[in-house]
Amino acid sequence: MRKVHKQNLILAAICILLIAEASLWSIHYRKQCWEIKGTAPDALTFEGVRVYLENEHLGPIDSAIIRDSKFRFSGKYSPQYECEPLRIVVRAPHAHYVSLAIVEPNTKLTVDLKDFSAKGTLLNEDLGQYLYDCDSIEGYYYSELRKLSLEALESPVPLSRLDSLYFCMQNAIVERSEKTLQVHPDDLVGVEALAAILVRSNSIPSLNINEVMKDLGPKITQNRHIIELRKAAIREMLTREGALFTDVELVDSHGHPVKLSKYAGKGKYTILDFWASWCKPCITQMALLNKLAGKYSTEKLDIIGIHIGGSLEELRIMRQKLVLNWPQLLDEERKAAQQYNVMFIPEAILLDPNGCIIARNLGGKQLIDTLSHYLDDPELQ
Repeated sequence: MRKVHKQNLILAAICILLIAEASLWSIHYRKQCWEIKGTAPDALTFEGVRVYLENEHLGPIDSAIIRDSKFRFSGKYSPQYECEPLRIVVRAPHAHYVSLAIVEPNTKLTVDLKDFSAKGTLLNEDLGQYLYDCDSIEGYYYSELRKLSLEALESPVPLSRLDSLYFCMQNAIVERSEKTLQVHPDDLVGVEALAAILVRSNSIPSLNINEVMKDLGPKITQNRHIIELRKAAIREMLTREGALFTDVELVDSHGHPVKLSKYAGKGKYTILDFWASWCKPCITQMALLNKLAGKYSTEKLDIIGIHIGGSLEELRIMRQKLVLNWPQLLDEERKAAQQYNVMFIPEAILLDPNGCIIARNLGGKQLIDTLSHYLDDPELQ
């Protein structure tokens, strides 16, 4: 009897330990879970519409159907969610909504698609207020831009007024973002604020990115999205008007390695013409470049074509077909386009005789007017 009793005690102890372990695991699992409950702004419009939960780096995470004006997401927390807020997106033919949600372990959030972000934690509340303020700033300045557009219908509006208004808008958003960084120096709200600053750094040449980032924590400075934006901001700073050209090694139409420094800064004005064979506006602009090449030969002006992507054979065929009598370089891996932050093509970048960037985003009449000014040739007009 004693032996049986002892065995029963051991079995009971084991059961208690298993129950305790299961209970602890259950508590731990619940703490790792999150939930987002949402409502749609218009039941009649959005009933049956699909809502998506997304992350830029992770891709689609989940989707749900709006039923009775409501939808729900839930899941287990992943450290990858620390990279950036999740996006709750509706892409309907009649409307497009995007709300952000910062997901943490054991969080229950609510979101109305009309709002900018979810509610339920201090981080999400502060994110929502920040996004609302930035949207309000943009709304005000865009309304002012519309007023100027209406004025322009009656009489010309100086371009300087438009530029000034745009600069004021960008500067106001940067100032609001800097205040947010002071309160959120090491979290996802700060990531969103710094991203807004980095995106606008090209509009504010006096902005010191290193000064803005010096007191920020690793959750911001080591964020993958921020690292990429900072690299882009630095590239933009190094290739904006007034900067010395950045040297890049490409290959010429014969397949030989050649650097931009072979042509730039050699005592003549230089056009860097970024183009591609599939780009119809690029092909159209070749007639203008042919005219310039024929008029100035290599006495005052050099034109350097930089073909983005494609193959060496493709470049050779296009050069013969279009009769391009100036050097053509192949940017097969798009490293020159990336280094010079070329977002749209064709883009012509004009360098002075010392190799400094005079102007960017040139094309058509703007290219002609700019060259006429610097080459002192009124016949170009």
